[in-house]
Amino acid sequence: MLEEAAKEQVDTIFTFVYGKGADDEFVKDIIRRVESHAGRVLFVRLYYSRGELTRRVAIKSRKKQGKLASKRDLDTLFRTFDLASDVPFAESLSIETTHDSPRRVARSIAGHYGLVKPRDRANGQK
Repeated sequence: MLEEAAKEQVDTIFTFVYGKGADDEFVKDIIRRVESHAGRVLFVRLYYSRGELTRRVAIKSRKKQGKLASKRDLDTLFRTFDLASDVPFAESLSIETTHDSPRRVARSIAGHYGLVKPRDRANGQK
C-alpha cells in the first residue's frame, strides 16, 4: 500500500511499534519501496512514560479494538523486544508525549520535518 501511495504521490501515515533488530528488514524494505518512487519516509517515535503506558494499556476500549490490553503482555513485549529505540539507520524524531496534546505533538512533527504547507503559513497556522 505504501509503495502504491508513493507511486501516486499520495502522502500516507503508517503507524506501528518498531522493535530494533526484529523489524529492521521490514523498515528497510518500506524505505526502499517508497524512495524508489521519489517518496520520503519520515520516522517519528512517540512514547509515554512507562507508568502512563501501563495505565493506558488497561483501558477497556483497547481490548475491544484487538490491541494489547494487559500489563503482563506489555511487560513480556518489553522483555522480548527493544521497543525503546529509534530506527538506527534513518533520521528519526522522538517525542515523549505523556503531557502533550495531540495537536502540540503534530505541530512538533510538522515543524521538525518542514511539513507546514505555504497556505498554512499564509493563514497564520504554525
